[in-house]
Amino acid sequence: MKRSPKRSYKILAVGFQLLLWIAAAWLLYPLTILDSTDLTRAKEFPYRSASGIVLMVIFFGKTLIDLIYPHVSFSRLT
Repeated sequence: MKRSPKRSYKILAVGFQLLLWIAAAWLLYPLTILDSTDLTRAKEFPYRSASGIVLMVIFFGKTLIDLIYPHVSFSRLT
């Protein structure tokens, strides 16, 4: 049974988005294991933490837009 190109594109897009969520979580992982008394170690990962936070904010906004306006992401804009 063959998949339609539209369905395979949709699966690829969802997989890519999931991969980017996992990458953002990996970037933020050092911040989740810090103790409140160990905040000086947070300075070891400033760029990693900042890029993880930026990715999370972008993808959280994209996910909200996809949930609120699903017709925009699945319809052709021609």
